[in-house]
Amino acid sequence: MLSPNDYLTGVRGEIWQHLVEELIPFWHQRSVDRQFGGYLTEFDAEGQPILERTEKCLVMQARMVWSFARFSRFMAQYNLPNDGLLEAACQGVDFLLAHLWDEQYGGWFWQSTRDGMVNQDNKVTYGQSFAIYGLSEYTLATGDARGLNYASLTFDLLQRYGVDVVHGGYYERFARDWTPQSGDHFTHNRKSLNTHMHLMEAFTTLAQVSQQAVHARRLQEMIELIVTRMIESDSGAGHDWFALDFTPQLSDEVTLHWRIDGKTQEIAQPLNPPVFLNSYGHDVELAWLLVRAGEVLGQPRDTYLDAARGLANNTLEHGLDRKYGGLYRDGQHHGPALFKQKEWWQQAEALIGLLDLYEITDNVEYLEGFRLVWDFVNRYMINHVVGEWRCLLAEDGQPIQADLGHYWKGAYHTGRAMIEVLQRIDLILDQSSS
Repeated sequence: MLSPNDYLTGVRGEIWQHLVEELIPFWHQRSVDRQFGGYLTEFDAEGQPILERTEKCLVMQARMVWSFARFSRFMAQYNLPNDGLLEAACQGVDFLLAHLWDEQYGGWFWQSTRDGMVNQDNKVTYGQSFAIYGLSEYTLATGDARGLNYASLTFDLLQRYGVDVVHGGYYERFARDWTPQSGDHFTHNRKSLNTHMHLMEAFTTLAQVSQQAVHARRLQEMIELIVTRMIESDSGAGHDWFALDFTPQLSDEVTLHWRIDGKTQEIAQPLNPPVFLNSYGHDVELAWLLVRAGEVLGQPRDTYLDAARGLANNTLEHGLDRKYGGLYRDGQHHGPALFKQKEWWQQAEALIGLLDLYEITDNVEYLEGFRLVWDFVNRYMINHVVGEWRCLLAEDGQPIQADLGHYWKGAYHTGRAMIEVLQRIDLILDQSSS
């Protein structure tokens, strides 16, 4: 039986090899659109581009800027060659500013065609958050003033148009001129943990870069709102949806992404009766993002430990597959998992969140959860031949959708997870040797 440190030493080698030799080269070689700028993110199971699906969504373009900027910083940290990574990030910023920035009303359009013609001009708070996040990380990597300037301008626009001054938090969808707008998913008359969590994530990096008090204050407000109003005290789990006043809302369906006949489709699966839905992936992601946010504000790593532990413990109880390994998709409050398929991003966030809590608490239950997820990912989810993670697997690891990229899947979750896990392993090993 390996000791925890011996186990983590072995895992470190596996993750290092995957990140440096497989994952970063996969995206660097394929995703930069050499013809029109920006990024392609749709790739089949063999890593070939799916050229009939080339829409450029704000979220994915900003996430890829973040990814290449972060890859560059990682490679520089370890004195590894990072030729072309900053250039890949820079050309992505060029595309964003040239095609998705709204010069008339400010803010970022939701989507363009491959060549940059805007075909969805609405403003979605979730998308604005990733513009802030990606551009802030880009500034950390390059020092290019455009990154912080536009991230700060986006932040200011959200304070002007997006804040719900009655109930707190942010409205989620607007027309081009920032008039509140209805929609199928993001809409002006309800709020989501997902959007507010990613706003917190974005404000964290923005505050880190800018060192401005206004950004730090808003970050602290976001932390307190999430901890006090979006997490259920009894179960420790986060609620997915809320009314404007933060009353939790039941969900009568869950959206699944499938690739059918060569096309990515969204399928709404009914929930009858409706339930308070719980995303295990969002909960473990929120757990470590809370810790990171506190660190940027100068707070000890255990400042939000109660909230982080509640989120993770509920996930361990109901969302972790102890037979096959890996993390289920969704469940219900005070009940078992409802959807046992395994998507890439929940696994990625579980790896960070569980190892983060192991480092803080030294509780081996979190390390065991990490082991069950990593073993599943390494065996079934990563396509080691091509270099990226498969989109969606069945409970036992059989591929349902083996594509390596799509409209919502780029390098952000997988690449970030590998970097964050390596940093935590090094921290744990360093602490044990000192």
